[in-house]
Amino acid sequence: MPVASVRGVDINYEMLGERGPWVTLQPGGRRALAGVKSLGEKIAEAGCRVLVYDQRNCGASGVSLDGGNSVIFICAAAPGT
Repeated sequence: MPVASVRGVDINYEMLGERGPWVTLQPGGRRALAGVKSLGEKIAEAGCRVLVYDQRNCGASGVSLDGGNSVIFICAAAPGT
């Protein structure tokens, strides 16, 4: 699976579907992308492109225990904030 470096942590992700509007599915809690992949496949079959990924410290994504901001803030904040 592909990996992207996001704020210094390798994030494992998968893209489903080849055309249509983009949808991103994030697994809840500390679950890996497998928890939302089947839903993503159904959405892709309906005509969307879907991004599913492992959150930091989950699944095949990298681990970062820096004690700073929450994972939600890190994912949502603009670079440099």
